[in-house]
Amino acid sequence: MHRGTTAGARLIVSSALVLLAVALLPGLRLLADPIFEDSGQRLGGDTSNEVLLADLDQDGDPDAFVANGLGNRVWINQGAAQGGQAAVFQDSAGSPGLLNSRGAALADLDGNQTVDAFVANAAENEIWLNNGAAQFSLKQQLVSAVSDSYDAALGLLNDDAFPDAFIANNGANEVWLNLSDGTMSVSQDELGSGWSRHVVLGDVNNDGALDAYVANGTTFAQADELWINNGEGVFALSAQSLDTDWNEGAALGDLDGDGDLDLFLAAWFGQDSVWFNQGGAQGGQIGLFSESSQALSATSSTDVFLTDVDLDHDLDAVITKFSQPNEVWLNDGAGHFTDSGQRLGGNAGTYAVAASDLDLDQDVDLFFANFGANHVFLQGGLGPPSAWFNVDARNNAAGSDILPWVKPGDALLPILLSSPAPEQLDVQVAIVSEAQSRTQLIPISAGASTAQLAVPNPQPVVSETMTLSLSVTSSLASKQSLLAGLQKTGMAASLVNPLDLIFLNEDSGPRDCLLCMIDWVLKQTGFEPSFWQLHHVQLEDLRASPAWSYYEDQFKAHNSELSALILGHPALLWHTFDVLAQWTPGVVQADKGQGDAVTISGAQAQETGALLQELANEAGPALSHRIQSEAAALDVAALGGLSMNAALGRVEQRIRDQIYLPAVARQN
Repeated sequence: MHRGTTAGARLIVSSALVLLAVALLPGLRLLADPIFEDSGQRLGGDTSNEVLLADLDQDGDPDAFVANGLGNRVWINQGAAQGGQAAVFQDSAGSPGLLNSRGAALADLDGNQTVDAFVANAAENEIWLNNGAAQFSLKQQLVSAVSDSYDAALGLLNDDAFPDAFIANNGANEVWLNLSDGTMSVSQDELGSGWSRHVVLGDVNNDGALDAYVANGTTFAQADELWINNGEGVFALSAQSLDTDWNEGAALGDLDGDGDLDLFLAAWFGQDSVWFNQGGAQGGQIGLFSESSQALSATSSTDVFLTDVDLDHDLDAVITKFSQPNEVWLNDGAGHFTDSGQRLGGNAGTYAVAASDLDLDQDVDLFFANFGANHVFLQGGLGPPSAWFNVDARNNAAGSDILPWVKPGDALLPILLSSPAPEQLDVQVAIVSEAQSRTQLIPISAGASTAQLAVPNPQPVVSETMTLSLSVTSSLASKQSLLAGLQKTGMAASLVNPLDLIFLNEDSGPRDCLLCMIDWVLKQTGFEPSFWQLHHVQLEDLRASPAWSYYEDQFKAHNSELSALILGHPALLWHTFDVLAQWTPGVVQADKGQGDAVTISGAQAQETGALLQELANEAGPALSHRIQSEAAALDVAALGGLSMNAALGRVEQRIRDQIYLPAVARQN
């Protein structure tokens, strides 16, 4: 679930499209201390496993293709021909793929000079062709014996001019050759047999053919694999002994400036690592790799992207993390990396990153694909202040960004400016519903960047939806000089994606079943009913759980049931956290009704700890890490011997610290 950079003389695109040309233009200033700022955008709300940047609509600026677990998204950069603000992204309203997509790669697959998409899915992989306006149509579903892919890379693997695909699978990897019309046919389907997490293409031995480095990830110390291309698209396994860490990502690039491709690995367990190609400055055999033994970022790395962030003409590393902020490591030109100290984003989890000049100001910006809303970080910010709702809204089946509001009273929504106000600014809020339409002006004082909007709760019978949008207005006398060299309209740029705030009357929903309530709320806010039938599960094998009796009488739900659902639907944690944040305390209060007379035995605590460990062992790496970190924070074993009230007092503390088992609540 990571996509890094790729290099090679014949490479067209890889699983993360590399747009380094801007950063390597001669004559640009060198940035001694590149600083990335959060643009304030919150794009989408699904589990995003991959992001690729390319000019999808042929208007001169990079757009974003995001591979999601519940429907892929294309985000259009509003600069250049769109006539808006560069690096502000708007949903194209198309969904190139509705399967569980774990990876993707971009290239011109049919020779019509537009960028098409190859999507790697948990089911059949797909080829989507672009009409030149960022509108994609399905060309082919690739049916194979595996049908469990994690990544794909595109490049010229044989001797024709059409990009082919190397696919990383949970099982044997595959090579599919382009038939010159945007469709593909399998040519090799027994390349390895491990749990391959990522593949990156590059000519590692300088023979003019693209080779494939496959990063493998298991707890069984399975080595990564280097597959050597004979120039005709036929791959043979190299005999090298390679890294045996659980690697989620890999990137190839000339890290030490000696003209051959080196390797940067992002490790889920252990430390990230740099491997030098032994040709060039190393004076050995080109195409052989040796670890540099650098002390790099440790644990929970999901992706690495190589790009020149400080414009000093070498490749630096942007590393994404699942449970920690993302990091930027700077290259000294000889392939030795130091931590810049920048920490980008929160702790919710990032699966991938791509870099390009998103705002067309000749430096490198970053697009993060997250476990939830995606973030855009810019060097230098968005220029003139523009306003955003600083909330992580969800995207429902109809494509609307929504925020369910089940708290009593007014909705209090934070507003964020992309840069501090030079003088007092007014943020204009348009509020539209069936009952009324009005505007409010929210003042933000000079030097400030935040405000708060109070939206009155209409107290509907069941629900009422209000659509909110923002714009920045200004009466600055110095406005013209302030915006010199920029579009005059920049100071009043409107919010691209309006927010639908849905007020829900909780008394209208079912009260006796936590999962039924979640299901009702999600249906009210427009999510697909087929996905959110959460309470239809088999409970017969769960009744022996030590905590079952505490939940059955009150909510008919407990930790095993929720854990089973989470294992089957990883996006559940994210899509329902707003609801869980409200209703999880209710579960705690109901449990407290058991009183001090109910004591958790040491055996019950141990059984619960064993259950969590078993779930972690069965889960994929992202969910496994989440379960383990939450279990460690809760310290289940320490609950033995405590009364129910005392134990739940500890749980309440974890709620305040953003963690609750079994249901995970996250603070805004």
